[in-house]
Amino acid sequence: MNTYVAKSLTEYIEIVEKIGSNGTEKWYRGQSKCEYRLSPSALRKVFAIEDQSGYKIDPPLLDNTCSGSNNVVAFLPVDQMVAEFRKKAKNHLEYDAGTIIEWECIAQHYGIPTRVLDWTTNAINALFFAVEDCPIGKTNENDITHFLESQGFGSGGGAVFVIDPLEINKKTVPIKNFDKNPIIFDAIKDAEILETCLHSMIPPVCFSGFNKEKRISRQAGKFSTTGTLVWPMDYYTVLQKQIIKIFIPYNAYEAIRHQLSALGVTHNTIYVEDDEKDIIAKAIAEETRKRFDSKFS
Repeated sequence: MNTYVAKSLTEYIEIVEKIGSNGTEKWYRGQSKCEYRLSPSALRKVFAIEDQSGYKIDPPLLDNTCSGSNNVVAFLPVDQMVAEFRKKAKNHLEYDAGTIIEWECIAQHYGIPTRVLDWTTNAINALFFAVEDCPIGKTNENDITHFLESQGFGSGGGAVFVIDPLEINKKTVPIKNFDKNPIIFDAIKDAEILETCLHSMIPPVCFSGFNKEKRISRQAGKFSTTGTLVWPMDYYTVLQKQIIKIFIPYNAYEAIRHQLSALGVTHNTIYVEDDEKDIIAKAIAEETRKRFDSKFS
């Protein structure tokens, strides 16, 4: 994994300019803790229910998705949550949404845990997601050194991940000769392919094209989807070479927050206003997590 450190907004912009100098499309994802992996929200807590030989694990055990154990795992019932959200939220949409992948993207942006991971084409938005709305931790003297020497692992700050979605799809899409003429899938045109990906054991696939929802459009939102393989995108050795990770030390957060606010990058400008869909999604997510934890914990 290629790594950088940005101790200020100026340094961050210089890194982004350097990364984007080859003219290819880049997607960015900000995360408030450097140690967080590139896992969709529904797949961050899983329980092993069978081992790789098919023997039942009873009681189920909390599993590490990066352990390489190949256990069969249980995770939050995404299809059920999205279906419930669709039923309750459809009358609050200002547009038509018909496919499963559309609804999973909408649900993701309103707080339902899903199998899709948010990205943005706006590097400043990604920086906002990394530094805003989270407690400011402590950066120790050796955190930056450890981050660089460990190729992107560590603590003491947040991070912005950067990918070239075409290069990711070249490595992951299981279509013959796809790497010779790769595309970034479209959420509308390629809905059938993407819905198959949601329920298949394939690595992450990148897609865009869903801009009906104001919140997604405002955030310049893009997506990658993980199917029934629960490994994070940055777990795959073949994909690590395609991922850039920019470390943002906690001791730089306050200054960056003030600078972003001065530029007009705030919670209100990023998220638009909260509405009924937020309330619906929060209730569904909380109740489902409660039942899931009760069943497996």
